[in-house]
Amino acid sequence: EAEQAGIQVPATPDGYSAGQVFFQPSATITMELNTDNINAALQSLGSDAAFDSSLNGKVFSVRCPASTRIAFQSNNNQGFGNIAYTVMDSPQVEAPSMADAEKLRATLLEAPFIPENIRSQLAEIEDWQNTLPFPAFEGAGNATHTESLAVKGGDGVFMTFSSQAAALFWENGGKLYSIHLTYPAEMDNTTLKSSLVEIAESF
Repeated sequence: EAEQAGIQVPATPDGYSAGQVFFQPSATITMELNTDNINAALQSLGSDAAFDSSLNGKVFSVRCPASTRIAFQSNNNQGFGNIAYTVMDSPQVEAPSMADAEKLRATLLEAPFIPENIRSQLAEIEDWQNTLPFPAFEGAGNATHTESLAVKGGDGVFMTFSSQAAALFWENGGKLYSIHLTYPAEMDNTTLKSSLVEIAESF
C-alpha cells in the first residue's frame, strides 16, 4: 500500500518483517519579520538577543523536509529490537541574501526558547546551510559513544545511548538516512557498529 501511495520502501533486512509506514509531507513556513515586535517579545523574556533592524520587513522561508519512517519488526535477529528506519530530505532556508540569513541564525542561537542542547549542536555547525543535523530520538537518553565512519560510500555517524539503544546515520544524495534499534547488553561497540552497517547496506 505504501508503494502504491508513491512511498519508496527499501528491502526488508534478513531476520525482520516490514511493519507500519509513516509519512510526513514537507511543509514550508514563510515569515515576514517585524523586528520591533519580536525584539520587544524577546526583551520581555529577559533576553539580550535582538534582531538587526535591517531585517525588518524581509521575508524568510524555511522548508521542513518530507520524511518517511518505517518500522521493521525483529524476528529475534541477533537479539536486536525492532528497527526504526527513517529517510528525510534536506531542509532548505530561503532568505533575501546570505548576509540576512546569517544575521537571522546568529540571533536565533541567542534566543531563550532554543533548548541548550540544540543550541550547542547548531552552533557547532559551521557550514549550516549544507549540513544535515541529526534528529533526536525520544527516550533514547544521553549519547554514550559517537564515531564517524563510511556508510554506503558516504559520510556516516554511529552512536550509542544510555538507554541501550544505538543509531546509525548516513548521508547520500542530499538525503539523511538513519536506523535506530535496541541491542543486547553484552554486545560490544565494534560488533554492534558492524551489525548496523550491515543492516544499512541491505537497504
